[in-house]
Amino acid sequence: MDSFNVEKTNIKRPELLKILCILTFIFGGISLFSFLYISISYNFLGELSSELELNVTGLDIILSASRNFYILGTLLYVFVIAGAIKMWNLKKIGFHFYSISKLLLIALPLLFKISNLSIFNLLFTVIFILLYYKNLKFMT
Repeated sequence: MDSFNVEKTNIKRPELLKILCILTFIFGGISLFSFLYISISYNFLGELSSELELNVTGLDIILSASRNFYILGTLLYVFVIAGAIKMWNLKKIGFHFYSISKLLLIALPLLFKISNLSIFNLLFTVIFILLYYKNLKFMT
């Protein structure tokens, strides 16, 4: 697939950018599929939980959010991955896709009144945005 191959243009992708993008592909991809799965199976999970009277740890937390929360989260993670692909290809627009999407993902639970702000997520988001920002000089 040529869209992932920047080496042909004789532009060397910095190692830090490679590492950041790979980590984003891994964790963003896992999150994307998790949010997508819950979006698709939300009603089924609710019915299963009530019919079987399941006390599965975490299921009540998952179901405390609306289906729209997971649909919006899925869409935002699509933009996170799209941003990482653009940055992998050394395009600055990817930084903007990534940064805005990640900041909206932090605000998403607050908007849906699900939980308080997660300091852990905020810290890692800020660190990744700053490290990606450091690599903007290599992007066009």
